[in-house]
Amino acid sequence: VAMSLEPWVHEAPEWLEVRVVELPGHGFRAAEPIILGEAQEHLDRERIAFEFGRLVSSLVEETSLLVSSGPFVLFGFSFGAFVAFAVARELQRSGCRQPLALFIAGRGAPHCIFMRPAELELLATRPGEDVLRWMGE
Repeated sequence: VAMSLEPWVHEAPEWLEVRVVELPGHGFRAAEPIILGEAQEHLDRERIAFEFGRLVSSLVEETSLLVSSGPFVLFGFSFGAFVAFAVARELQRSGCRQPLALFIAGRGAPHCIFMRPAELELLATRPGEDVLRWMGE
């Protein structure tokens, strides 16, 4: 969820511009299908590769427009790491500006947060930003 990177955006030095990308199917874009069109059970490898390529191409185009001058880096987490790697490769292949670095990260071991029913009800009534803030504490 791109919102989880909010502290980076607000605490970054003044000279550093942080831009986050919310991918389809994640965070505030959770309702958007990752793959357009057909239901996922009817997808084959070629269609998935095509849709992934479309996503990467659009990010390469946007990145090229945003970083016409000055250094930049890419950071990706989980599936975003895979996307960031593909974007970096495509930038290189197409002769566009290259990132100074590519940072990729995974995710920690699965875990559960146990809550009482009253706590769950309270969280269900709060705006998403409040919940994310609480989760970061």
